[in-house]
Amino acid sequence: MRKVEKLYGDWLIKKYGSLDAAANHWKGKPLPRDNPAEGRMGFRNYWNVFHERSARDKDGVTFLAELQRQFYQQMIGYFRSTGFKGVICTSGWTTADPQYLGPIDKYTNVVADYIDRHGYVDCARKGPNQGWAVMNNQTYYDRSILRFDAEAPGKPKLFSNPVMDPHYDNKPSFISETSVERPNRQVFLRADDAVPYGEVVRTMAAIKAAGIEDVGMVTEMPVASEDAAGVGSRSKRGSPGP
Repeated sequence: MRKVEKLYGDWLIKKYGSLDAAANHWKGKPLPRDNPAEGRMGFRNYWNVFHERSARDKDGVTFLAELQRQFYQQMIGYFRSTGFKGVICTSGWTTADPQYLGPIDKYTNVVADYIDRHGYVDCARKGPNQGWAVMNNQTYYDRSILRFDAEAPGKPKLFSNPVMDPHYDNKPSFISETSVERPNRQVFLRADDAVPYGEVVRTMAAIKAAGIEDVGMVTEMPVASEDAAGVGSRSKRGSPGP
């Protein structure tokens, strides 16, 4: 991070003449990571950036967009220098804010041959252990990513999910990942021969009682038999591995 902050400091000096001049232009409080003596300046939290959009935020976003675009151009140039002739894209990750940061992110992506996009949506699931398990008595919103439904009924439609997206700089787009988010329901349990079997059983029972049915057993074979049987196995729903 220090390297990026130093690059940002150099960028600000080129624009304003000095870091003090940049700070005077921003007319705000310094950030904890600001270190003008080392030529480094920090960045604000992205929540503040796209909600408040201060003069400092605008400079920070402009610098980061230019840096990301240059990085993509350099990497694409490297791949082309190796003789690679296939199509190249940059990143399918979405930004923290589709309204203000989304178009800027697209600007950095159009240096590639096409734009890849991801879109994961929530469905207002509520109930016991909703954050990490699908269990009985939970409710959810029957949401469709094809209708631009909001996360909950009654809210305005959301057009940030990339089922449909305008073309940027005449570049085609591709959706490589899109789905309704699901909680992490898988647990891997590791135990060697020093752990009493009863304790392993009790642990597995507690995991299943919490609503997690997919339990993976990670085992280690004796060193003498590794070449014959491998080093591990995994089973589902708590059944012992071979």
